[in-house]
Amino acid sequence: MLLNKHAIGRVLRRHRKHHKMTQTHVCNLTGIHRSHLSQVENGVRGFGDRNLYKLLDIYGLGREQFIDYVLKEETALKIENETDRRLSLTPITDPVARDTLTPMIGDIV
Repeated sequence: MLLNKHAIGRVLRRHRKHHKMTQTHVCNLTGIHRSHLSQVENGVRGFGDRNLYKLLDIYGLGREQFIDYVLKEETALKIENETDRRLSLTPITDPVARDTLTPMIGDIV
């Protein structure tokens, strides 16, 4: 099963913060480089099983429980992406908002 790197990173970050741990603290406990952990939490890079299991142990997560969290996060990401896509396609119909935003949008383009 291939899991989404962004979802994995968000779940790991959420659990690290839930345990009130900094990346530096986690890295001191695991031997993982902080830049590597940062890239994983940002969905840029993946982890090998050994490093992932170290984090799961620190966060008190079982493998199945972790996979469940990641699958739920993947669903949330799909909903967020679809919502963002729909919002970007939604025309501004409120005349006051349109008059206010049109000059700003013109400055951007």
